[in-house]
Amino acid sequence: MIERTALDLFLRNGFDATTMDDIAAACGLGRTTVFRYFRFKEAILWYGFDVHIDDLRSRLDEQPAGKALSARVRDAVLEAFSRSQDDDGMWIARFRVLQASDGLNAETSHRWLLWAEAVSAYVAGQTASSGGGDVLAAAFGGAIQATYLTTLRRWVAEIPDVATRDGIMRTNVDAVARLFAPTFDA
Repeated sequence: MIERTALDLFLRNGFDATTMDDIAAACGLGRTTVFRYFRFKEAILWYGFDVHIDDLRSRLDEQPAGKALSARVRDAVLEAFSRSQDDDGMWIARFRVLQASDGLNAETSHRWLLWAEAVSAYVAGQTASSGGGDVLAAAFGGAIQATYLTTLRRWVAEIPDVATRDGIMRTNVDAVARLFAPTFDA
């Protein structure tokens, strides 16, 4: 409830103009109660993002070893994407707030680097680290992350239904995975 209320306030009033007191009042809770769950308002935004990155790591770790590496990355990214979506739009609302809040750019960039590093670390761990493998793994992670983020940014202004989002994300992530298949699936 706190997260949903905060996101609504951030979208309506702006992130910078919304205080923790505003969030507590809108929730009908005391300030201390809100602070028990979130120490600062940025934590409300990062909570869902961090859960998503943890889920991405889990999806990567659960991929079967017998499958081509590019397909494992693609499938894990798409599984994590599907699991992150919610019926009430909180997931996409979070990204709308992040896109509209210039003061969050540095931390947003850091979180997206963590996302890319989750993929890169998995790929590097599955391949020989010699011969530029770490650089290529980082390139794969970065390319998948850039594709994912670019697709999300497209939806900030125009949010298609979940089925359309799934289809577009699948098409885009699959295209990048196919580009790296000759390098990692040989």
